[in-house]
Amino acid sequence: MKHIRIATIGSPEDYRQGLLPIIAQSLGYQLDWVRPKESDLLIFGPFADPNPKIMGWCPKPLRPALQPLQERLLITLSSRRTPPVTLFHTAENLRHDFIGTNYAISFDLNIQANTHFRLPY
Repeated sequence: MKHIRIATIGSPEDYRQGLLPIIAQSLGYQLDWVRPKESDLLIFGPFADPNPKIMGWCPKPLRPALQPLQERLLITLSSRRTPPVTLFHTAENLRHDFIGTNYAISFDLNIQANTHFRLPY
C-alpha cells in the first residue's frame, strides 16, 4: 500500500470523508493527512484565497520597514526540495482555472485540457 501525504487549503471541514479521498483509498492508497508544508499533494478548495494580502496584518506606515524581514521569512518557510503537486477541487460555481494549480477537478463542460478532470456534482 502506497502512502500519500495530503493537505487541504480552503476545503470544507468534512473533506476527509468526501468522494475523492474514498476513491483514492479504494485504489489502494493510504492517505496521511498532514500540514500543507509537509504534503506531497496539496488540495486547494473553493474557499481558498487566490490572492492573499501578504502584509495585511501590518499597518501601512510600517510595511516598508518590515519588507526585508517578510522576504527572509518567506525564503525560510518555503525551503522545500520539491514543491507538492497541487490540485484544485471544487463543486462550487468556480472555473477550473480559478487558482493556478497543476491539476483541476470540477464540473465544467467542454474543457479540452489534460490537466482537468470533469467530475459531475
